[in-house]
Amino acid sequence: MQPTLSTKRRSKVSESRFFPLSIEMVFVGAAILPHGTMIFDGDPNSASSACRQRNSSMPTEIIRECSVLYKSCERAGDLVAKMRPDVVVLLTPHGLSLTSGSYAVYMADAARGNALWNDCFQDIELKISLDPQLSGQLLEFFQERTHKADGIITFSGMESPLRWGEVVPLWFVHSKVKSANVKYVVISVARNEENLENMGKTLHEFSSSVEQRIAVVISGDLAHTHETSCTVPLYLPGNFGHLICFRQ
Repeated sequence: MQPTLSTKRRSKVSESRFFPLSIEMVFVGAAILPHGTMIFDGDPNSASSACRQRNSSMPTEIIRECSVLYKSCERAGDLVAKMRPDVVVLLTPHGLSLTSGSYAVYMADAARGNALWNDCFQDIELKISLDPQLSGQLLEFFQERTHKADGIITFSGMESPLRWGEVVPLWFVHSKVKSANVKYVVISVARNEENLENMGKTLHEFSSSVEQRIAVVISGDLAHTHETSCTVPLYLPGNFGHLICFRQ
């Protein structure tokens, strides 16, 4: 899965498709980035010594594929940065989830975590500032439009925890935005069975009604349903060893 972006101007990242947005809209753009942790092994100059070691020792074809994904995610991060967002809204299928099936909106002031997967990648860390006021407005907006949605308050208002479903895509965005003024809103859709198209329309309506410049980032699987010849245990989902870890 290559990153896919929507911006006001047509751009290209690898083989992704892009869709222009109206210039008047405060909703400035959207991107879909994969959350497979093996992407980090595509950087031979990674700050992570473990990633550098795997980059130099894994089979050549696997590292080539990881490298393509890494470079594409970097370019996706560049394009999100060019949107000049005030707020980045992340939708993740692998975040904190509610057994009620409601969308889970993180209500803390900040979030911190790492990309831990199969006992590796914990040295890929991320800390971001959340926007609890906008999160509350978005939650109320969703509820008024009859979406099942609730807020998550963690540890009496302390930082919300993050893992790979949030850290991987936002690591590429956050490293490119380079602005202390950019904040984030995180929505976990993990157990919600509503029509995501309806949810997307509501999110678009909300994003177009506020004063901040809002970009939406969607955290996506690399595709667990494709056949693969990959046999590297680290890259295989724990319960899906017969399915894909990643493949173009």
